[in-house]
Amino acid sequence: MHQLRGAGPGGYNPGGKIMGNEPALKASIGMHALGRVGKPRHIVSAVAWLLDPDNDWITGQVWGVEAAWQAYVRWRMAQSAW
Repeated sequence: MHQLRGAGPGGYNPGGKIMGNEPALKASIGMHALGRVGKPRHIVSAVAWLLDPDNDWITGQVWGVEAAWQAYVRWRMAQSAW
């Protein structure tokens, strides 16, 4: 049996600055419901959980590991449509 599981990381800041651009970092922080960008450990912990054999009942899923960033983007798109 094959199991397809994955994590879809959102904005995270592996090097301390998003592309070396402080304004871009502040803008990204403003787009996350948690008020911060993620760290690699946030994505690693989600992937580790998915890979744990005890969690093999979860199949065919891609988890958004992105602190509600996609919800923010959809909300902004809806606002601009009006």
